[in-house]
Amino acid sequence: MRKIVKLEIVFGLFSLFLIYIIIASNASITGFVVGASPFITLVAPAEYTETQSAAVSFIFKYSPEFTMQECSLKLNEQVVKTINSLLSPYDTRIKKDLGPGTYFWSIECIDVNGYAVNSETRKITIIGEEEGELKVTRFFGDRIGTVYEFELREGLELEIPGTVPNDVIRAKQGKNYYEISLLRISQDYSKNLEFVDLIITPGEKRLNIFKGDSKLVDFNNDGINDLSLLLNDISYRKATFTVSTKQLVQPSSQTTSSESSSQPVSTTAGKATQTSNTNPTSSATPYSSQPSNSKPSASLPWIPIIIIATIALVGVYLVRKNKKESEQAYVGSLKKNPVSQNSAKKLKKPLGARAGKGKR
Repeated sequence: MRKIVKLEIVFGLFSLFLIYIIIASNASITGFVVGASPFITLVAPAEYTETQSAAVSFIFKYSPEFTMQECSLKLNEQVVKTINSLLSPYDTRIKKDLGPGTYFWSIECIDVNGYAVNSETRKITIIGEEEGELKVTRFFGDRIGTVYEFELREGLELEIPGTVPNDVIRAKQGKNYYEISLLRISQDYSKNLEFVDLIITPGEKRLNIFKGDSKLVDFNNDGINDLSLLLNDISYRKATFTVSTKQLVQPSSQTTSSESSSQPVSTTAGKATQTSNTNPTSSATPYSSQPSNSKPSASLPWIPIIIIATIALVGVYLVRKNKKESEQAYVGSLKKNPVSQNSAKKLKKPLGARAGKGKR
């Protein structure tokens, strides 16, 4: 019995020691962190920054008690640059050249255990170049193309040169935005055909315009023409347009023949290669705080419980096995030494015999 008690004490101490080791090491083998959670603090640029500088330094700091393996700059939820050197918990910088546009940026760092930490999201706007009334910016991310934006007003006349497929001509009227997206530029010299396929949003209206021709555009379908679009030239798969609001002919004063030649061809568009939104910042998707795929699985914190339960079962098994072996050893010792049993019987016989003689 003393041997069994000693074994139980040793087993209990071993279990407590193992639990202490798991907690002291922050359970790095399971990914279950005990203590303060890591954090990332954005330093610069500030929220809602607007700048004309294309080279931007994104500055941040992170928890000094954690060792980071790498840190990444995310623009519109896409990783655009990753660094794994010169990482400092007090001042880390990632430099990136940006084109004109609006971006939602954040920082993601991964520590040496593979745990991902994400910062808050901030907004930054790079102001594009303005040529008179025409503002030229570029899309960012998976979407390619250039945006040519202008204010829709009376007496407007602008030339837009060098447009290519996926570019967008955007007209702003108050809080509303209307877009003319270039789908295709065709040049067939054998048939002397040069034209551009366009799509107008909102409304998904298709428009086909030949070189030298002009089309009247009614953006909001109110029966009043808002813009005249002239295709001046096509050269090397690039189209030059002129947009104008001067001397617009309205439907009420048009003849039947002029209606057929000046009104845009409106059909329901199929699935376009590029789609446009009426919101000028729609290409920038706001940040959504989600845990990274590189974070440990949620089932990993159960591993310490499984380890402790396994140790307990092994201990119970060893105790029972030791007890059974002790019983077997005791029974075996009795079988090997029958002398003690015979001597006990001999001692009983004389006593009985004496008792019998007394009765006589």
